[in-house]
Amino acid sequence: MARFGIDIKDQKSDYLSSYNSNDFDAVISMCGCGASLPSDWTERPLFMDWNVEDPDGKDDKVFERVSLEIKDHIEDLISKLD
Repeated sequence: MARFGIDIKDQKSDYLSSYNSNDFDAVISMCGCGASLPSDWTERPLFMDWNVEDPDGKDDKVFERVSLEIKDHIEDLISKLD
């Protein structure tokens, strides 16, 4: 992500149970696992399941493709919210 000017080296994943679904208006699952999420998460005002490939451990071409796919999803989401 550094090549896009985004520093995530100190980021870490947290368990979903660390959060309260009522604190979120929008929930986006990126793993295609939305169907297995508890309903209090999938029934938020905006729920999307983007099902993008996990590029962890794969070559730079996969990372770049997935990054651009996520960027496209985000741009589409923003256009729908405007």
